[in-house]
Amino acid sequence: MVFNRQMVVLAAIVMGAVVARADSVSWQVLPCWGGGYVQDVVLCPSDRQRLYTYVDVGGPYRSDDAGRNWRPLHGNMSVEMRERGMDEVRSLSVDPRNADSLVILGGSVAENPGGFAYTRDGGNSWTVAQTAPAYGNGPRRTEGLCLSRDPFNPDNLAGGEDLDGVWISRDNG
Repeated sequence: MVFNRQMVVLAAIVMGAVVARADSVSWQVLPCWGGGYVQDVVLCPSDRQRLYTYVDVGGPYRSDDAGRNWRPLHGNMSVEMRERGMDEVRSLSVDPRNADSLVILGGSVAENPGGFAYTRDGGNSWTVAQTAPAYGNGPRRTEGLCLSRDPFNPDNLAGGEDLDGVWISRDNG
């Protein structure tokens, strides 16, 4: 391959642009003040500004400004849900069609198991859908996601909990 001056100049311009771009981008901590380990950050396809995250002992959080500010959602859970440890979230899935619709899987101890819960108003209210032993702060919390949504039919979800196996929902949670 023969290189000429124009190709070298073009390559330098492109590389310079890449280097300039890399230098202008920086990471910064945007705290959500929960406690525990942030397990995942979930982007909402239907709202580019909306993000959700969850903390193994600090509940789910929501950002409406692309992650600059976060607000906790576990305070909107019932006392019963929090006593069952459902604010110890193990996994979270957002409906790609509606940023206000999400499903969580969480729990604390086998004697009073958590399970699956959903919200259709962005976390302002919660409904328990199914009891299941899922430990948000359990020893396997770092082993990956355990709630998945069918990309071809978002109403279908599969969730794996800690003892019995896989649960299936065909109605968006």
